[in-house]
Amino acid sequence: MISVIIPALNEEKYIRKCLEGLKKQTFKDFEVIVVDGNSTDNTVKISKQYSKVVIAKNRGIGYQQNLGVKNAKGDILVFTQADVTFPPNILYEINKAIESSKDIVGGSTTGIFEPINYKVKLLNLVSPIIQKTLSITYGHCIFVRKDIFEKTTGFRNCICEDCDFSFRLKKHGKVVILTDCSYLVSSRRFVHKGFYSPLWLWVSEYFKIKFGFRTPIEMYPAVR
Repeated sequence: MISVIIPALNEEKYIRKCLEGLKKQTFKDFEVIVVDGNSTDNTVKISKQYSKVVIAKNRGIGYQQNLGVKNAKGDILVFTQADVTFPPNILYEINKAIESSKDIVGGSTTGIFEPINYKVKLLNLVSPIIQKTLSITYGHCIFVRKDIFEKTTGFRNCICEDCDFSFRLKKHGKVVILTDCSYLVSSRRFVHKGFYSPLWLWVSEYFKIKFGFRTPIEMYPAVR
């Protein structure tokens, strides 16, 4: 069984589309858990129409994802975000990859940012190459065996928690990047923060994490 875990905070604009995408999956043995950080909009109301909802006492993507795991029944965990839309075959492909070899402990899939302008188009071309070369599990879609997740001690509440998790996940076995089931993800951070600022932040945080330094998630304001 697969447990899909979605941390959310004031995501009424996006979360219905995210959950509708999950509803259309060809692989049916899965559950959806939305971990809400005390939203003040209709996020919880919308989510309850599609999934189990867990209310977190504290906010933070890492904290909320770990709380989702505590409520998960599946032996495969999939982490995504409210502004992501999965293609119908993604859970099937994830399950197939995990079942294909005991050496595979987890991984990610490639994604496409939208709406697309010429800069985002370039990012969509370059990002999968970086992802596959460095075996980075982007937070828009991370999958992992539950028993391996527990050995990693889970997510830290820091900026680029997905990258931080990647470094620890790779110590436990093979990490794969799937390319035939790309998700769609909002480019809202580029719209609100500009194109280069988020990229510089992600690159700098990657090297900080690589050398053992982490920036608290509180320094990374949410964009809605």
